[in-house]
Parts: sequence; C-alpha cells; structure tokens
Amino acid sequence: MTRFVLLAVVIGLLGMALVGGAMLYGRDHPGRNSLRELGFDVCESKPCFMHITPDKTAWRDALAKFAADPSFWYHDNSLFTVQTGDSTVGFSRIHSRNDVDAIQVSVGADIRAQNVFELYGTPCNVVNWYSTTAQVNQMKLSLYYPTLIVILNPTDHLMPSTSVSLIALVNEPNACSAAFATNSRWMGFVSRQTFVTRSQLQ
Repeated sequence: MTRFVLLAVVIGLLGMALVGGAMLYGRDHPGRNSLRELGFDVCESKPCFMHITPDKTAWRDALAKFAADPSFWYHDNSLFTVQTGDSTVGFSRIHSRNDVDAIQVSVGADIRAQNVFELYGTPCNVVNWYSTTAQVNQMKLSLYYPTLIVILNPTDHLMPSTSVSLIALVNEPNACSAAFATNSRWMGFVSRQTFVTRSQLQ
C-alpha cells in the first residue's frame, strides 16, 4: 500500500513538472503570430514596432535603423516611410522633438483581430466610426489602448478573424477615458446590432 501511495505521489509530481515545463516553454516559445512576425512586440511593457517605441526611441536612432533600406523614403524632417512586405510603415515626429512620436502601419490582409488580442490583450475603448442608424449594416471599429490604436476593416459581426486595416502606435492620454469620442467598453465578439444597442445603454 505504501509503495502504491509513493508511486502515485511520484506520478503526480512528474505530471506537475511536465505541465509546468510545458507552460514555461509556451511562454518562452510563443506560437505563430502574424503581428509579431511583422515586427510588433512589447518593449518595456509598451507596444513597439521593430524595437522602436514612441516617446522613447530617438528620432536619429530610428533614421539610422532604416536609412539603408531600399524602400526608405525621407519625406521631410518629421516623416519617413519604409516598406515591409505588403505593409507601409510611417514614422513621424513633431518638429521640435528629438523622439519618434508615432508609428503608423498599414498592414496586410493576413493580420487579424485575434493576432492583436493575443499580443496586446483587450482594448480599453472601442469606437464605431460608422453611423449607428439602421441604414448602415456594418461597423468600422477602432480598438483603443493607452499607446495603440487598431483600425479594423468594416464588418457586420466582429470575429477573431476580422481583418485589420491599420495600426498606429501613439501616446493618447485620453484613450481609456470614459468620455473619449463616442466610445464603448469591450463587449467581446458581437454583431453590429448588439454593439450599437449596448453602446446606447452605456
């Protein structure tokens, strides 16, 4: 009986070790994420793109990183763009500042809402830029985070597979404010009708 109990304990501990090991491996080796493969990540707890973070990365460092890129296009002293696959990436700053102020990425068709949620979690605010009247049967949603804005392509039902149109990394102090734009809190994957109805009740 004692050997049986000992064996059960050993098997239990082994199982816990295997599960714990699998969890640690999963954290250190995340699954494929098209957004991360494009260059998006988290740097010092903030969204970043190719390790460039608005209000943290110096403008001269961003310029040096891409100046040799064949697609590099220097528009003026406050804006340059590069091409990454199917995406055009724009870096901008306010003239008087020494840091990058914003990064705008027009993403390809393979970037989905699910990729955003996997990397950055759920948004603090959701804005529907289409009319809320019955004549419009789609919604064009912008997902707001403290330093990130994700614009989705028009849809009549928000799904994990809803495609992303554009992503902007920019510090917006009021992004999570209850009074920001015509906002709603995150409601999950819902239809346009449900989103509009719940928005009116908030």
